[in-house]
Amino acid sequence: MTTTDKEKIEMDTTTTTNQRLVTIVLVLLIILLALLVIGIVAGFIMMSGGMMGMGGMMGGNAPLITGSNGERIFKTGIDARGQAIQNSMMSGMGGCAMCHGADGQGGQMMGRTIPCNTFKCLSADGYNEDLIKRAITQGIDQDGHPLDLMMPRWQMSDSDLNDLISYLKTLP
Repeated sequence: MTTTDKEKIEMDTTTTTNQRLVTIVLVLLIILLALLVIGIVAGFIMMSGGMMGMGGMMGGNAPLITGSNGERIFKTGIDARGQAIQNSMMSGMGGCAMCHGADGQGGQMMGRTIPCNTFKCLSADGYNEDLIKRAITQGIDQDGHPLDLMMPRWQMSDSDLNDLISYLKTLP
């Protein structure tokens, strides 16, 4: 075998090896991209009505929505028109139950104390209907001080807001 033949065989072997490596890298990139897309889609599903929107991190098992518009708003953040209610945090993040729990009793989340937000609890803290509405939409407490920025400022119609207040009155 001549030197040229050896060089040609080595070049063919190198080319074949490089092609295999490129193919392996491309397959791995496709798998990584697919996993990334699956993760993003799963995150959107959870935030827009899946686990978090239906009872959330504190709400335990996803509660069934069988009642009023106010209940749907509280548990999912979906208004009477079937649209996600806009807020200062992110669109489609779920309703009140996501943080305050399915029963509105509050608790602990991410190292923070989340207060009870039932009408009974809020009334005991000095809130009336108008002050609750202001807290929900403007993030201002009963004494006129700003609420924690973790409390979203919700943008909803007066009708939806009244329905939500009516639902808060039904919670223990």
